[in-house]
Amino acid sequence: MAMKASVLISTLKQFAAEPTKYDNKTTQWMKWNGSAWLCDCSRMIKGIGWGFSFDKSASHGGAKYLTNNVKDTTANGMIETCSAVTDDFTSITPGECVWLSGHAGIYIGDGQVIEATPAWSADGATYSDISSTGARSKDGTKASSWAKHGKLPWVTYDTTLETLTDTTETTNTSTATAATTIEAGMKLTLDGVPLYSSSTATKQANTVTGTYYLWDGKKVKGRYRITNKKANVGVSGQVTGWIDAEYVV
Repeated sequence: MAMKASVLISTLKQFAAEPTKYDNKTTQWMKWNGSAWLCDCSRMIKGIGWGFSFDKSASHGGAKYLTNNVKDTTANGMIETCSAVTDDFTSITPGECVWLSGHAGIYIGDGQVIEATPAWSADGATYSDISSTGARSKDGTKASSWAKHGKLPWVTYDTTLETLTDTTETTNTSTATAATTIEAGMKLTLDGVPLYSSSTATKQANTVTGTYYLWDGKKVKGRYRITNKKANVGVSGQVTGWIDAEYVV
């Protein structure tokens, strides 16, 4: 039975919220090792296709090998099974496989991908940003760009087609209000403001107090990136974290 793209995406989001550890060497794919789920890029995607159910007592989290018409293949083989493969990222459907040589992820909408990777010191399942050119980044730090995307044969694409913007963000540039122009470098005075590790993180990472600056002035899913020094505005790798838009006034 085909899996709906919306189900694939919701399962990936739940998985990315769990403790995970990148592992492409052992045979214990999608296994709970006592503190984290073991995964690599293709095993995460295939494991969910094979029925991964977060069962910590099962050898592969409840996934059953080679079920649901999901082939056992590498990241490079996975893109070859896809239909409508293209290097044009201006239109992409949530749930599609995104690919670069030796690596794959799933586009989840809103200019974001969930992938299992050791990049950015992620060490497992993580969110990353994607632009209309396939450029790949996380919190402003770039990595190798995605080269192609396509529709997996075991997924039913019930989600809406999206057009990506020309940046890694899904919300446009500066927003003008009656009192304030929100843009890169805008100075903020914060007092005990919740700080998050990403635009989608549900768990607060810390609080921030003092003077900070908008890293790029772009709102994503109701949040902005901030940095702690004026000189760090727009500089790759210099994002302190994300704060809710209500604190940007």
